[in-house]
This record gives sequence, C-alpha cells and structure tokens, in this order.
Amino acid sequence: MFHNNCCRSRRDAPPVSGVTFDEWVAVNARVASGQPLDDSLAILGINETKWADVTQAYTQAMQDGGPTGPLISRYGEVFANPAVGRFAGAPQQPEFTPSFSSFEDFARFQARIAVASDLGEAPHRIIKDEGMSIYDYSQESLMWLNPEDMSLAYKRAGVLAQFTEEERARRQDDHAK
Repeated sequence: MFHNNCCRSRRDAPPVSGVTFDEWVAVNARVASGQPLDDSLAILGINETKWADVTQAYTQAMQDGGPTGPLISRYGEVFANPAVGRFAGAPQQPEFTPSFSSFEDFARFQARIAVASDLGEAPHRIIKDEGMSIYDYSQESLMWLNPEDMSLAYKRAGVLAQFTEEERARRQDDHAK
C-alpha cells in the first residue's frame, strides 16, 4: 500500500481510509484495554472492512520499517498515551490502575513472563491470569521499567535478572518433579 521507503525514516505514515497512524494505534490501545472495537470505529466513522484495510496497511508499514524503525517507537508512545487525533477528547479513555505495589513484585511477574516465553508459552495468558489487559501490562511496564535515574535503571535491571534466573531454576525444578 505504501511506497517501500515511506516508513523507514519517518515517525508517521500517510493516512489510510482517513485514519492516521496515531489514531490506528489509539484504537489498538483502547481495544487492548477492553473497550469494544465498534465504539472506536464509530468515532472514526468507518466500518470493520475499512478497519481491516487500515490495520493491514499500518502493520505492513511497521514491518517494512523493521523492529527498530521509527514507527515502532511512535507506536509505543501513542499506545502509552492514546488520547490523540479524534480520540483526544473522546469519552472512556483507557484507564490504568497499577497492579503491583513495588518494583520487586513487578520484577517477579516480569520474570514469569520472560521464562514462560522462553519455554514457548504465550505471555498474554500469564498477563490475563494476573487479571490484567495488555494495555494494563504495557502501562505497568512503562511505570516500572522507564526510570529517569540511570542508577535506578541499572539496579532494577540487576533485580530483574536475578528474579528471572530464580524463576528459570524454579521452572526447571518443577519439570524435574
């Protein structure tokens, strides 16, 4: 749909069916937080067929830009704060209530996800079992893994590595039994 080089160096892509890249991401965040797709499509004034076209085009644009491309970064920024475009003043913005009271609690959960993923298990099931949506998990991750203090970031990385090794050992013990 887009010219091959359209999205390799830009933080946006041309609108598809009147929907901007940021609005597409905002819908994804709203759906990930549990809101019905139909509510977002009504705000955009499009149907599910057009939505499928929009999704296909922007998904391809992100793939064309590669895993470190600017669209991937922009996707993360908008997903974290989806009040953009026609959703800026929309009702029912995704809400987030933290699930973990400490970084250590989050790190143990993150370790479970990392080890399970390494073992071929679906991370979204662990997130759902915790009672979280994908949106909640993304917000929780942003809160705990994005400290502005670099010394705190290094400390947290060490704690996370320690808990991941402990979880890996626990899972190996469980499989041995």
